[in-house]
This record gives sequence, C-alpha cells and structure tokens, in this order.
Amino acid sequence: MEIRIKKMLSWAFIIFLPICTLGQKIGASNELTLQRELLMDYGLCKCLNFGFSKDSLLKKDYSTTVLVEQLNYSPETLTYLDSVIKIYTDSFLESSYQDVRGKKGVMINCIEYYKSREFKLLVQRFDKQILGKN
Repeated sequence: MEIRIKKMLSWAFIIFLPICTLGQKIGASNELTLQRELLMDYGLCKCLNFGFSKDSLLKKDYSTTVLVEQLNYSPETLTYLDSVIKIYTDSFLESSYQDVRGKKGVMINCIEYYKSREFKLLVQRFDKQILGKN
C-alpha cells in the first residue's frame, strides 16, 4: 500500500512539474507582451509630444506619466527611446500642398511609425530587461 502511494506521488510530481513550469513561462510571456505594448504606447505618446512640442501637449495630457508608472524598463531605456523618437519627429517636413501648407503630418507619421516593423524591432531589443525580472 505504501509503495503504491509513493508511486502515485511520483507520477503526480512527474506530471505536474512540467505543467507548473509551463505556467511560469506563459506568465513571463504575458508580462513580456504587456510590457512591449506599454512601451510601444509610450513611444506613440512621446512621438506626439515631440511632434507637437510647441503646443505644450505634455501640460494638457497625463498619458505618458501613467505609462511610465506601469513600465518595468530602466530610465536609460526610456531616454534612449526618447532620443530615437525625437530624431524621427525632427524629420517631419512641412507640407507644400496648397490646402495644408506649412503643416506637418504629425499624427499620421507617428501612427505609421507605431505600426512599423522598425519600431517593433526596436522595442524587442529591450526584452532582456523584462525577461530578467521574471
């Protein structure tokens, strides 16, 4: 009887250990996905902030602050991302078309960058920071 119980416990251990390990991997994967999405949202906010720098958007909206509070990336990562996005927004040219002369397509350019493969790859470069915390 005692041997039978030990065998059952051994089998239970063999079966449930991989399941527990899988659960941890899924949890880490979910956290990574969430952090990537938050960092991308942060990047979009920063793009709009830099693009509309003369309009003091930062004083009118608190979204960036909320995102920073949820992010688990280092301040250096955010500073680096800010610098890349600033360079990108500085490249926006004013339109020469008659009906929108002198205006920049800040929103459309920021949305395109947000959706771009280039931006997704940039965000993924920081995965180690999140994976190292789990």
